[in-house]
Amino acid sequence: MTRFFGSWPVAGLIGLLCGVIAMTAMIGRADGGSPSTREDLAAGDILQTALDAFAAGDHVVVAPGSRWIMSEEQEAELETVIAEEAAPLYVLVIGQSWNAGYAQAGHAFDQLQANAEVNGVLALWEEASDRSINGEVGLTGDRRLPSGWALEDLGIVLTPEEQTAYDAIDPYEMLGEPAQLLSTWARALPPGIEDVEPEQPNADTRREDRIFGVVFGVVLGALGGLFLWVGVGVVRVSTGRPFSTKGS
Repeated sequence: MTRFFGSWPVAGLIGLLCGVIAMTAMIGRADGGSPSTREDLAAGDILQTALDAFAAGDHVVVAPGSRWIMSEEQEAELETVIAEEAAPLYVLVIGQSWNAGYAQAGHAFDQLQANAEVNGVLALWEEASDRSINGEVGLTGDRRLPSGWALEDLGIVLTPEEQTAYDAIDPYEMLGEPAQLLSTWARALPPGIEDVEPEQPNADTRREDRIFGVVFGVVLGALGGLFLWVGVGVVRVSTGRPFSTKGS
């Protein structure tokens, strides 16, 4: 038995088998990772109310019980800025709640994106009682806002001041007084931003994932064969026999 397992061909074959399994797993993971539109995200009551308001032409919705985040006066001022700028910005302000029908802001935002009947930028401002902020910003239709450096590829050229303001449109920058920051965002949105095409699966990236899977599998297979051969050799030496079956 040890002669069988201690031979290089058998050890290499077993290692190669391990590599094939690893490679198949990596390729399967790459193939299963392409983005797709979610059609099974039904909106809860609060989110559906916001969606209906957006479809009716409202651009700012403050959820019930969330006036401590944005007052009626602030909401009206923000609506005025959005109208003056003709900004395709749709905002939902909501206080964090464990009973809101979603686990975190990102889940609520997924529901908004999947069900919105408007075309533009969605901003979900969720503030907890401790004043921490969980925000999400993106385009409707499961699209992402392009990064500042990518705007030029879309034919959108901003001045340095506009670029700075646009770069602040990010969930990690949802800091400060909501109405003021959102007004800045409304002014910073470049014309035509709502016409950004959805991202397509990157064929080059998927090919790179497959190549990585093959290389990973080969390396793992080689290491598996080496460890198996060394392990069997150590066992043979510990029992007083030669390290390798060659010549024995």
